[in-house]
Amino acid sequence: MRNCYWCVFFLVLIGLTPKFHSKTSLDFGWHQQRNQERLGSLKVSEVQQAFRKGMQEFLKGGDSIRIRFFASSRDEIFSGHFRKVEVLFRDNMLQGMESLNIKRGRAIFRGVKFNLSELILDGKLVIKSIDSVKFNFRLKEDDINNYLVAEQKRINLRNPKIELKDGAMIFSAKVRNRFFSARVRTEGNFEVRPDGRSVDFKASRVRLNSLKIPGFVTGQIVNRINPVLKLDKFPLMDLIPVKLNKIEIGQDWVEFYGS
Repeated sequence: MRNCYWCVFFLVLIGLTPKFHSKTSLDFGWHQQRNQERLGSLKVSEVQQAFRKGMQEFLKGGDSIRIRFFASSRDEIFSGHFRKVEVLFRDNMLQGMESLNIKRGRAIFRGVKFNLSELILDGKLVIKSIDSVKFNFRLKEDDINNYLVAEQKRINLRNPKIELKDGAMIFSAKVRNRFFSARVRTEGNFEVRPDGRSVDFKASRVRLNSLKIPGFVTGQIVNRINPVLKLDKFPLMDLIPVKLNKIEIGQDWVEFYGS
């Protein structure tokens, strides 16, 4: 009978053992206390560095992205708030534009709220909200042409090429189908769609082997490359849907502005 009692006691002990090893029973709040001490001993520079690293990883730009902080008090930072964050990048590819090199760009975020605990304790940048953003980025003619050559199979145009001149763009490519093969040359400009999220190339005139061609043929050719730019996959679009509002074309470059 005594052996039976010992067996019952042993089984009960086995059943209780996992509870003794669970986080809620043996921790006694030590883990939470350590986290609080870690957050309590933070320096402003540590928060900025963690945020900088998280943003670089989020934008997939690495060390080539520079991030600067402005006009935030210590209390604001430790509550998970930056008044103004400036992001600068050069000769890089960003999330949403992985196949196209950006010569240079700048974005200014205002009223950035983030989760401080997850950033410091888990190394994860979680942005809660952003009040506003303004951005601009420049693309060079050579980089756009490299992108077009890489995409020529998808757009079904051979040897596509653009020329950027002050205020205008010239696009040329070889069109091939079962009826003919010819070099097409179009002159036109960039135009932002009404939704502000996409950019189209608008042709003013198109020539096929130096001969002017009808408008419906022009439309078919231009539709192969449109839209030339889409913002749907840009970073932070779910938090603040940015829109393009201005385009400038210079000698061998085009610059996009938005907010």
